[in-house]
Amino acid sequence: MSNHKYTNNYHNFITETYYYEIDTLINESSYDLKTKFTELLKLTIKKGHKYRRKILIYGLASLIAMSGISKVSAIWTTDSNIQEMSMDAGVSELIEKELSKKTFANSFAEDEQAPKEEVKKKEEVKKEVKDVSNIMSNASELKLSQSGWDYIKHEEGSIKHKGEPILTAYKDSYMITVGWGHAQRAKKSTLKIGDTITREKAQEYLQEDLTVAADGVRRMFKQWKEKGHDVEITQDQFDVLVSLAFNAGVGALRKSKVARLLKKGNHEKAAEAIKSYRVSKKFPGLKIRRDKEYTKFISFKTLS
Repeated sequence: MSNHKYTNNYHNFITETYYYEIDTLINESSYDLKTKFTELLKLTIKKGHKYRRKILIYGLASLIAMSGISKVSAIWTTDSNIQEMSMDAGVSELIEKELSKKTFANSFAEDEQAPKEEVKKKEEVKKEVKDVSNIMSNASELKLSQSGWDYIKHEEGSIKHKGEPILTAYKDSYMITVGWGHAQRAKKSTLKIGDTITREKAQEYLQEDLTVAADGVRRMFKQWKEKGHDVEITQDQFDVLVSLAFNAGVGALRKSKVARLLKKGNHEKAAEAIKSYRVSKKFPGLKIRRDKEYTKFISFKTLS
């Protein structure tokens, strides 16, 4: 069982790392759509067959979300180089299938020429997807969402360049910190003040730290359930709890007022406790962050 869990964690790590590469390519690069399509294929081809299908579908969805199904399809049907690359990689049928799915297209298309009925349908799909974040479910079934991932990167990285990692290690209290809030105790740290790391290493640290935080939150709910406290939470709430665990430690979260109230099933009072969690004269800047987390956590009340 432990080996199976380790294998799953490893595969999740690899998959999310590949997703990050795709997000960077499609959302942050200045390439035109044709180049992005080509680079997506090149990136996909480099990956093992175990992950190729999953990351290609993810990449196509991202391209369509950004540029619309009609433009992506047009490039696919007219560019012989892209078609040849796809055939060589053995993914041409997969691309054809994904692009031909009308339901898939309707979920992501942004085509301004679409009929009013189609526009209305797309908005309904978007609303349905958005509302998923507020569905109560067992915490053991939840994983950190992309929104949660992006929020933590925004809060834990550079103050000047939000969302970007700090690549030079610095002293923060009794910790050596680098990347997106990756902290090691100074006395036991493998890093020294002034050491530099790559963005890839920062990404690796972040993945490791978030895995620990998310596992800690899931384990907390599992132990509560074993003792008769079966508490369900939303995806938004899970993301917030992972953020708190990442920021202050899993142990600190378990002992917090937030956790005590949530264990009793009192979501609203737990949300209120988030506002002041670890906020002090020493960490006054946390107030703004906690207000954001409170708003996200209390979003379950918007359910009809």
